Amino acid sequence: MEVLIQYKRGGNDMKRLIIFKKENDSYVLKENGKLLFEINISDMKFNSLKFYEGVYKDESSNIELQNMIENDDRLGKYIFKWLDEIISQITNEFNEAEDDVDIDIEVENIVIPLFELSACAGNGHYMDSDVPFVEYSTCNVDADFAVKISGKSMEPTIIDGSTVLVKKTCDRKDGDIYIFSYEGETMCKRLKVLKKSAKLVPDNVSGNFKTITSSQMKNCFFQGKVIEIIPPKV
Repeated sequence: MEVLIQYKRGGNDMKRLIIFKKENDSYVLKENGKLLFEINISDMKFNSLKFYEGVYKDESSNIELQNMIENDDRLGKYIFKWLDEIISQITNEFNEAEDDVDIDIEVENIVIPLFELSACAGNGHYMDSDVPFVEYSTCNVDADFAVKISGKSMEPTIIDGSTVLVKKTCDRKDGDIYIFSYEGETMCKRLKVLKKSAKLVPDNVSGNFKTITSSQMKNCFFQGKVIEIIPPKV
């Protein structure tokens, strides 16, 4: 798959200061406190598409990278030097460009299973071997599987017939959307964390759609978090 990438020229644009530091188990790039890109230390995978989207999309290529890791270990120094060289090459190449420059880069797709929302009955898991699926191709390397949504409970965020990409995770964060099973039914809802409780709610407030209360959540089997929404083709 080829993705069209547009780098904005550096020219006389004000130089952007991007900070390189270590946070938890990742090396991160931040600008004014905003996370632009991260590399997980455990696998050290570099996602070129996420690097572009985080650092360059709709932004100037005139960048200064600053190392903020105290007591740099050898690995940290290597990663900083590597990222600095990438950024320097892009900056040098496009600083004198008079116009925006389009570049085609090749991004390798992955194939993941695509399930129907109702395919996983009971408290089973989509990834169980007996659950039917079709293959689905995506450039989102964080996705573990995809689900075809049926119903209007998450409209207007997720319209009926959309496909959502799902990442298996144990994290539960306020405002995120999850795929889960409850009392034999598989659902897609948004997590709302309150002061002393939490609930899973539909985005569609116009209909009589089910809300999963805090006490009911104890019996929920979480499948994963929705990380991307692909609307149905018109």
